[in-house]
Amino acid sequence: MKELSAKVLVLGDQGVGKTSMIVRYAQQVFNDNSTPTIGAAYFESFEEVGDRRLKLKIWDTAGQERFKSMIPMYYRNSKAALIVFDITNSASFLAAQKWATELHQHIEEKLVLFVVGNKADLSKARKVKQSDANAYAEMIGGHFREVSAFSNEGIREMFMDLCVKLIHETLSDDAPNTAARSNSWPRNGTVVESYHQTAELRENGKLNLKCCNAFT
Repeated sequence: MKELSAKVLVLGDQGVGKTSMIVRYAQQVFNDNSTPTIGAAYFESFEEVGDRRLKLKIWDTAGQERFKSMIPMYYRNSKAALIVFDITNSASFLAAQKWATELHQHIEEKLVLFVVGNKADLSKARKVKQSDANAYAEMIGGHFREVSAFSNEGIREMFMDLCVKLIHETLSDDAPNTAARSNSWPRNGTVVESYHQTAELRENGKLNLKCCNAFT
């Protein structure tokens, strides 16, 4: 079985649920007492897709304003990014576009990118319409995903989509040339992509508490 690895960035403002979303995926639990991330936290997860075993190296970045100057140091060698917003907070959806613009300014190669609306369990308090998010995603040639870290809705499916997209578009020998940036990158928006397919979960992800190299 061929071994592959990919660095995945998770971006978004403070409070949108980035850490809870990753912990739900990697550890199958919901942490209701998570504290704001300082700098960045590192997670690992392993998936099998066909005859390939993919290691996801997930960097959970801080969303607080005082840490934003540190985030670009984590962009190097990234193969994918999840840009997360809170469906009950319209400002976080607008902020997601700013995160995408900054990402675009620091990374030349093509990335697998998702725009993710978290807190789907709070749909009665929704401030960002699904139709608006979908229309925005379609306008820039991508797809929008909505999930809930609290209820686990759509979490596994989203990460499986991410794995398949990574393997077929950036990591396989027959993947398209990624030397040039996609022309679909907007200056003030987000490129989002998705692929609807599942893979069997082979090994639970785990939080790595050791000191990590941000450039791997």
